[in-house]
Amino acid sequence: MVDSLQYWQPDEHFDFNQIFIGREQQLAEFERILREWKHAMPQNLLEDTLLADMPSPQNRLPGLIVLLYGRGGFGKSTLLRHFHAIATRQNDQSFSGKVAAWACIDWETGLDERRRSFSNPAQGQSIDPSEYYRMLCAQFASRAGKSTKDFHTYQQAAEDVAKAKKEASKVLDAIKHEGEDRYKDLRGASVEAVATVLSTSIPGSKLVVENAAVKKGAEQLLQLTGEQIGHLYQHFRHRLGEKLSDYLEPARKLGLALGKDLNTLAKNFPVLIFFDTYEEIDEGDALLRIVMGAAGPRVGWGIA
Repeated sequence: MVDSLQYWQPDEHFDFNQIFIGREQQLAEFERILREWKHAMPQNLLEDTLLADMPSPQNRLPGLIVLLYGRGGFGKSTLLRHFHAIATRQNDQSFSGKVAAWACIDWETGLDERRRSFSNPAQGQSIDPSEYYRMLCAQFASRAGKSTKDFHTYQQAAEDVAKAKKEASKVLDAIKHEGEDRYKDLRGASVEAVATVLSTSIPGSKLVVENAAVKKGAEQLLQLTGEQIGHLYQHFRHRLGEKLSDYLEPARKLGLALGKDLNTLAKNFPVLIFFDTYEEIDEGDALLRIVMGAAGPRVGWGIA
């Protein structure tokens, strides 16, 4: 007579995330590169390695960057949490330097419906950088135990951008009221659409519109000739002066400012920032890279 098989019945409160096997190589690799990154901190204190402009192949992102990718259910989130645990555990070891490992930012649960819609702009439109960086600053402040008001450089930049946009809106209204036939296409145009047209059409503009559909959408909205765009640009430059770049390139202004605030937070201890379910917000990837560059080598990133 064969005894019946006995199946193990887990407790109803058992957390299956406790079962984690088959990732020893990735865990060991992360622990190694984390130690190397922290070992390089004294040198990074002496070097001016902050990016003062947009990241590019010539201006590479500094610091520790760990990317986890794979299909859904592959275990990225769990692995990311183990990376966070390793960073925290190393802080308790006397021979290892300390790092501020912020709790993971989970975009899937961290975005309400209003913010989720802004991260999925309509076809032919780009993410609003002001809204994106406002949301990003709030997430950073929460994980750092700070107030958004503590990000002084960013707050000043946000104020400057808002003022520039307000002034640009007045300029646009004045042009519309002139009633010139050559600007009839501007009657239904927003101040954001005009900024996109000017930024993608004026030679030398530093604004990078990576989504070709954004540029195409703006061009379809405003059927202006090169001469008209040039004349329009002169209107805004004359009225806005130094504020023109804040109007045309708000992402650059805001991203660099937020990155500088992160760099300040990392002066005492290097900071590790973990993003989970990044696909929910990856339309803003180009905007995040500006922050990463300005934050410098003492800010590390783990992105799943």
